[in-house]
Amino acid sequence: MKRIFALIFCLIAMPAFAGETIPATIQTKTAPVNLMLEVAATPNARDMGLAKRKSIGTDDGMLFVFPVADDYEFWMKDTYMSLDIIFVGPNHKIVFIAPETVPDSLTPIGARQKIQAVIELDAGRAARDGIAIGDKVTYEIPKTIRVY
Repeated sequence: MKRIFALIFCLIAMPAFAGETIPATIQTKTAPVNLMLEVAATPNARDMGLAKRKSIGTDDGMLFVFPVADDYEFWMKDTYMSLDIIFVGPNHKIVFIAPETVPDSLTPIGARQKIQAVIELDAGRAARDGIAIGDKVTYEIPKTIRVY
């Protein structure tokens, strides 16, 4: 009984997703934008994303990485805050930006081309920092993170 209670307590006390955080940089035309991104590298982590969260830090966000480049779509179901969704191609260049998305929307959002990763940031961040299509995104996935 004690083990069951301890397990339930741990599951309740844990955040919905507590992935590893890595540094990333977006090289804009004017200056580099340095970020700390939580990595969503598994199907469950990518499904959960930033859902149910009420805020993220100004230099924080989430990096969704996929094992295979494809035409992936996102939606805002159960996401309580507006986000900028940045789609990154296999060459690490930004191919599409969905700015200031609508919270809790079921409308699919996609780049309509093959992407390898997606970055979600607080709404308006892309415009404030001059993040644009064609900008290069640099990050390194540690060997401790398995992408599948």
